[in-house]
Amino acid sequence: MTVYLHIIADPNQLMSAVRSKVRDMDSNLPIYAMRTTEVQINNSLSTERMIASLSAVFGFLATLLAVIGLYGVMPTPLPSAREKSAFESPRRRTGNVIWLVMREVLLLVAIGVVAGVTASLP
Repeated sequence: MTVYLHIIADPNQLMSAVRSKVRDMDSNLPIYAMRTTEVQINNSLSTERMIASLSAVFGFLATLLAVIGLYGVMPTPLPSAREKSAFESPRRRTGNVIWLVMREVLLLVAIGVVAGVTASLP
């Protein structure tokens, strides 16, 4: 049997009073697992919260692996005559290479977003 009490005061202070009142009514009734509704909800949702947390972590790891995989299979662009210039600073050449890589990544992401949105529409 489960009994719920709606009280305004602090429930932890009234637990002993509730125990004594139940014992006064029937001393043979076992009283165990007295807890607040908040504790009961937290206990019942702990498994779901753990599964949600693990799903988020594994989703992040899957995304990270996908990004690394996409980066690994992307073709390397051929340098233009401008990029071959020996007079450019290494910093500028690095910036150009990063932009070339990021442009291809953004193109792949855009294609994926468009495909995902169109697939999710009813």
